[in-house]
Amino acid sequence: MKRSRTVVVSLLSATALSLIGCQRRDELKTCVDRDNVMQDDDKCRDSQQRYPFGGSYYHWIYGGRSADNHYDPGRTVILDGSSTPDPGVKTATPSEAAAHDGSISDGHVTFHGFGATGHGGEGEGEGGHASGHGGGGE
Repeated sequence: MKRSRTVVVSLLSATALSLIGCQRRDELKTCVDRDNVMQDDDKCRDSQQRYPFGGSYYHWIYGGRSADNHYDPGRTVILDGSSTPDPGVKTATPSEAAAHDGSISDGHVTFHGFGATGHGGEGEGEGGHASGHGGGGE
């Protein structure tokens, strides 16, 4: 009996440790206007369809952050960041973080547990846009 109890405890421990390790960290991708005020994701997606070579009022900022760690469209100003994502890194928007219980910190979204797969894009850059506080022009 002692042997089977040890196996069960070992399996439970291994399962618990594997669940702790199930997380993914994506680069934050935030839709902003020319004043770097956060906007709904659809505004950037729509402008990509209409203006495939840039020149849009809305664009993505990668790796940026808010001053107070709140991400409210139309209100939050995104600081720092880049107009292009890090090569080969998955990206996630604040709305994706909220929908999948992700946490946002230091320009990244961390997804925990079993939901740590399957969303975000890779390398969806917006060439030609300035980044940083107050930027966003072409």
